[in-house]
This record gives sequence, structure tokens and C-alpha cells, in this order.
Amino acid sequence: KDAMVSALAFWDWKFLNSRADIGDSLDAVTAVSKEVNASDDSIPDRYNFFQKAIETLNAKECVDYKRRDGQIGTVVVVDGKAHDKFDYKNKEGVVNLKDVVRYKTCVYRSMELDTYKKLKAEDNLPIPDYTTYLSRDAHGDKIKYGIHKANRYGKNNECPPGEYYLIPKAEKGKQSHSMYVSADGIQPTIPNGPGGYRDGIAIHNWNPTMTIGCLSTVQYSSELEDDLFGNIADLKIKNREVRIIIEEREVIEEPWTGSVVNSPTKWTGILEDE
Repeated sequence: KDAMVSALAFWDWKFLNSRADIGDSLDAVTAVSKEVNASDDSIPDRYNFFQKAIETLNAKECVDYKRRDGQIGTVVVVDGKAHDKFDYKNKEGVVNLKDVVRYKTCVYRSMELDTYKKLKAEDNLPIPDYTTYLSRDAHGDKIKYGIHKANRYGKNNECPPGEYYLIPKAEKGKQSHSMYVSADGIQPTIPNGPGGYRDGIAIHNWNPTMTIGCLSTVQYSSELEDDLFGNIADLKIKNREVRIIIEEREVIEEPWTGSVVNSPTKWTGILEDE
């Protein structure tokens, strides 16, 4: 019993579930088993054992197997419809920003972008493999951030809606966060957005008063950011794209009174019933 509990705890700690359902390829076997045994020498043997297990258990008849079969990559969807309002607590657990609007964010593993679009059009999307909630407001107002442009998707304002890639931070570089929005899947930039050139748009902790385009978890610690990253196994596997869809949303537009850098306009998400 203790051994089983320990094994399940290890499985959860290493986010092995997020790796185990990316398919039955050599990539999948490597992604899971290297967390247990880092040696490359026995990977072919592990793969062979895995294939025998699939055959013995008749896994290819499983509905979930059939849905994922042949699908290489992950789709992340940030809703355009606001989900709720959430209070941000500081390091001491004290609320210092109330009613932050959050958007449901779903992860579909072993799903390609065209498949997602097809299933959505048919109203036949599966239950997401992972769900979290993010803020999209960009209300960072500090001298070091600079002024927010007057156009809604301009420099320092919210990430423009669209279909992008989600990429991990560079292994060697000065990037601060674990994952970034990218137009080409290589650089953390959106060169030709509706508001002009954008770069460094990440998903990270904190709240809208600390962002200039990034999506935030509305949490002081990086726990939710780490959970999201851990549940997107393809971010750490070469040649497996992670596509992110950021849907268009409704906002309130108002003059930015009291801005320390004289930013002209503030856009804030709203709930549907407001």
C-alpha cells in the first residue's frame, strides 16, 4: 500500500500524467520513462515493453486512444468570455487587489489545431486535459514599464487575440518566465499584430497591475504557472507544436486617471452579466 501511494505521489509530482497521454510513440515513452530512469540505453526496450502492453490490454480500442491517435501537439485555448472575478493576495495572504476578471484556459493534449477547430465546429470537443484561469488585463503602471499606447493592442496593452504558438523560455537567455506567446513558434514576438510589434508576452504569476501584455495567474507564487507548464508536456519535447488560441473578449474602455506615466486609456475585462 505504501509503495503504491509513493508511486502515485511521484507520478503526480513529475507531471507524468501530462506526458503519458501524448501517445504511444517513442517520444511519449521517452518523456515518461526518463523521469524514472534517465538512462538512454534501455529506452528501446522500454518502448518494446510498452507496445506489448498496448497489444495485451487492447488499448487501441479505447475511445481516448482513438481520439489521440496520430495527433502530435497541444492546443491551449484562452476563452474570450470572462469566467469570474478573483481577489489577488500578496505574500502575506492579504487581499490587495479585488475583483480581477479571469478567463477559463483549457489544455487539449494530443490535439492538432485543425482537429480542435473541427471538433469545436461540431460541438464535440472532449473534456480538457487541464483547466486553469488567467487574467488578460494589462494595467502595469510604473516608470520602468513606460507608457501604454493609445490603441488597444499597442505596446504594453493586452495581448491581441489570435492563433499563436506557446513556446518555452530559451535555455540560454535572460527571459524571466517559463512560457511565451509567439507568432512563428521560434521567437517570443508578435511582429505584425493589430497594434504593431509586440514581444515578451508571457504567462506568469502576479496580477494585472504587474503586467504589460502578459496573462497572469492572479497568484503571488508561481504555483499555478508551474502547474500549467507541467501540464503541457509538449513544451519540453522537440518537434511537437503547442498552439495557443486567444479569443477576442469584451472590455470596458475608460480614461486612465492617475497613471504615473500618463497612459491615456485603460481596458478592463467584464463579466457577461455586468
